[in-house]
Amino acid sequence: MNSSDFDLVTLAEEAFERLERCSPDFEHRPAQARMAHRWAELLLYRGVLAVEAPTGVGKSLAYLVPALLLRAAGSGPIVVSTHTKALQEQLVTRDVPLAARALGRPVRAATLKGRASYLCRRRAHARLRQRRLFAGGAPLDAEMLERLEAWVEETRSGELEELATLGLGPVSVLAADIASDPIFCSGPDCDAASGCFVKAARREARRADVVILNHALLLSDAGLRQSVVAESGALILDEAHQFERVARETFGVTVGMQDVARLAARTDARNGSLRLLSRSLRRGRSTSVAERIVEADQALRPVLDHTAALTRDLAALLPDGVAAARLGPGVDLAAVSPASLDLLLGALGSLIRALERALHEAETETGALKPGSDDALAEGHARVAAWIETEQALRAVVRLEERDHAFYLDRDERGAPRFNRRPLRVGGALRDSIFAHAERVLLTSATLAPEGNFAPAVRALGLEPTEVESECLESPFPLERMVRSVVLEGSAPNDAAYVDGLAATVSSLATLRRSTLVLLTSFQMLEALASRLRAPLAALGVPLLAQAPGAPAAPLADAFRDRPGSVLLGTASFWEGVDFPGAALEVLVIARLPFPVPTDPVVEARSERISAEGGDPFKELMLPEAILRFRQGVGRLIRSATDRGAVLVADPRILRSGYGARFAACLPSRPAVARTPVEAAALIRDFIEMEVLPCPA
Repeated sequence: MNSSDFDLVTLAEEAFERLERCSPDFEHRPAQARMAHRWAELLLYRGVLAVEAPTGVGKSLAYLVPALLLRAAGSGPIVVSTHTKALQEQLVTRDVPLAARALGRPVRAATLKGRASYLCRRRAHARLRQRRLFAGGAPLDAEMLERLEAWVEETRSGELEELATLGLGPVSVLAADIASDPIFCSGPDCDAASGCFVKAARREARRADVVILNHALLLSDAGLRQSVVAESGALILDEAHQFERVARETFGVTVGMQDVARLAARTDARNGSLRLLSRSLRRGRSTSVAERIVEADQALRPVLDHTAALTRDLAALLPDGVAAARLGPGVDLAAVSPASLDLLLGALGSLIRALERALHEAETETGALKPGSDDALAEGHARVAAWIETEQALRAVVRLEERDHAFYLDRDERGAPRFNRRPLRVGGALRDSIFAHAERVLLTSATLAPEGNFAPAVRALGLEPTEVESECLESPFPLERMVRSVVLEGSAPNDAAYVDGLAATVSSLATLRRSTLVLLTSFQMLEALASRLRAPLAALGVPLLAQAPGAPAAPLADAFRDRPGSVLLGTASFWEGVDFPGAALEVLVIARLPFPVPTDPVVEARSERISAEGGDPFKELMLPEAILRFRQGVGRLIRSATDRGAVLVADPRILRSGYGARFAACLPSRPAVARTPVEAAALIRDFIEMEVLPCPA
C-alpha cells in the first residue's frame, strides 16, 4: 500500500468529525488531532513514530482511528500491546467502540493471552478421571470438583481467570494441572474446531480488526510475533515506557528452589504424571515399564535432597532480613556451595534420563498400555520438557562470568531462595525480535521523553533516534489552574527525624478530610509511617489504608475509592496504572524522589557497565529513571478535565540539589514552599476550598 492509494490523513479527519457529530460527549482536542495526523502520515509510508501524549490527549482514539482505517483498506490486523490489564479493558469497553462509531462500521476486537491462561479440556478430563491428583495431593472437595467439571464443559472462552469467580482457590494451583500445554497442543487432534481454546483465540486474532495483548506475551511468544505481528497492518506499543523493563524480565531467567519442589510433586508416582502413567498400564503385561516408573520416581529423591541442601548453603548469601543479594564477579559459588549445586545438576540429568526411559519403554513395549493412554504419555513428555528447561535454566543462572548479565539471589512469595539472571541491555534483542517483524510501529506513553528528549528511550529499545519520528504533545488541561504544587522544606529523607516529620505532615493533611494518596519508595518506610499514623488518624476518624508487601494494588485501590477522605499509603504499583478521578483523589504526597535503589542487583550491574564504558551512572541511569517515575507518580492526580487537587513533595532535595529543578519542572504548577506541615496543609486547604471560577471562553 502506498500514498497514492488513498488519503489516510483526510479520512482520519473525517472520522473524527463524524464522531463529534454523533457523540455529544466527544469534543475536538487539538493534541489528539495532531497525534492522529502524524500517525496517519507514518502509516502510509511505514517506519516508527514515538509520541509522548499526556493524560487527557485521548491517545488511544488517536492511534486506533487511523490504524483501523488502514485495516479497512486491506491491511492486516492492528496489534496493540499494553503493560496493564486496566488499559486493555479500557480499549475493549470504551475506545474500540468509539473508534467504530468514528469509522461508521463495526470493528472486531480480540484480546490474546498467554497459553497458560487457557484451559486444555484434554488435560482437565484426564485429571477429573483421577480427582485426587488435583493440586499436588490436596484434593478439592466433591462440591468444588462438580463446579470445576461443569465449568470445563460450559466455558466458551476457556480463560482460566474465570475460575476465580467459582471460589476454587488460587487459579495458579489449578492452572498447573489443566492449562494448555505445548505438548498436548502439538497433536493432530488438537485444533480450534475440536475445542482448543488457544488455537481458537489465535484464529480469532487473525480474523479481528484489532488484537490486544500485553507486553510480556508479545515478548515471550515467538510464534505469535512470526504470525499475528508479522501479518499485522501496524504494531502499537502503548505504555511504551515499560517495554524495556518488561523485556529485561521476559528475556531473563529465574529458577526457584520452591519451583523445583513443585515440579517434583507434579511428577512423582504419588500424585503426579508418573501416577497417571502407572494407572495406564495393563496388569501383568508391563513389568519392565512398572520398573522404569519406580526408577524414575526414585530419581526424584536426590533432586529434592540436593535442592534442600543448596537452599541451606544459599543462606550464607541471603540471610534472614536480606531481600536480594547480587552474585557478582567476586562471588565464588563453589565456595558457597562446595557440593550441592553440582550434585543437583547431576541429579537433574539422571532424573531426565530416567523419565525418558520410562516413557520410551511405555511407548515401545507392545500391549503395555491400556487404550486411551495418550494423555498420560503427553503429561509425561510435558514433565520431561519442564525438567530439561529447569536444568538448562539452572546452568544459565550460575554462569556468573557472562559480562552482559546481572546475576542475583532473591526470595519467592514463601521466602525460598531463587536464582536470577537478567540482561543488562535488551535493545539488540528487541530490534531482532520485535521491530524486524513490523513495518509500522507506534511507541506512545504519557511519560516517554523526559524534558522532550526521546533519544534515551529509543536507544534502549534498539533503535536510533535518526530512524524514529517523534512528537511531544502538550497537556490539554490548564494545570496551573487545576493543581497547587507544594514543596515541604523539612528534613531530608536520610535524616533520623524524617519519618516523624512526614507523619506530622500527613496528619495535618488528614484534617482536610480529603482523599490523600502517599507514594513511598520502600515498604520499610511505609510500615514505619503507618505505625506513626494509626493513632492520630484514628483519633480524627480518618481511615488509614496501607499496602502490604506482595499485595495487589487493585483491592486496596477499590477500598480507597469507597472511603472518601481516607489516607492511602502505597508503594511500587501505586506509582502508575491506577486511576482515581475526581474526588477519589484530591491530595497527592510524594514522600521522596524515587531514585532507583543503588544496591539493587540489576541497577548496580547496569551502573558498573556504564562506568566501565566511561559514562556517568547517575546522569545516564539513576536520574532519568527517577524523573520518569516521578512524572508517573504526579500523573495519578489529574485524570480528567474536571479534576482539581494538590501535590506535596516532602523531599527538600527538590529545592537544595543541583538536579532538583529538573523534578520541579515536572510538577503541574510552580511550587509554593512550606516551612512546616501546618503551613503545607494551609496552602493546600486554601486552594482546594477556593471557589472555582469558570475558564474564560
